[in-house]
Amino acid sequence: MPETTQRVTILQESADDIARSLGSLVDSSFRLAETGAEVMERELAMVIRLSQRVRDQVISAELLETARKQPIPARFREDAHAVVDLMADLGAVAFQSSLNFIEGLTGRPPRPIAIDHPVHVVG
Repeated sequence: MPETTQRVTILQESADDIARSLGSLVDSSFRLAETGAEVMERELAMVIRLSQRVRDQVISAELLETARKQPIPARFREDAHAVVDLMADLGAVAFQSSLNFIEGLTGRPPRPIAIDHPVHVVG
């Protein structure tokens, strides 16, 4: 094998090794970020549930129902829900965009993290 061909082959193999290493680093970083986000979501859900329990212990159901029917607070409540929906949409789009970026960078989709028990807040 000519020396020039051998050098090209070594450079190509080195570039492939670097690409694989970068892909592995990106995958690991993504999994770490996703795990952190999962923990934050669980903690937020727990705080919401605890806050609802405290609210229910401190404020009577009748007073809460009457207060929620007042026009101005009701409109603020609807607006707040719309803002939360918009923020959740932006977060979901950012998350999906990061998945697309990782897939484009590594040539493969990131491995999904298994969620033991998703938390759904009802309230």
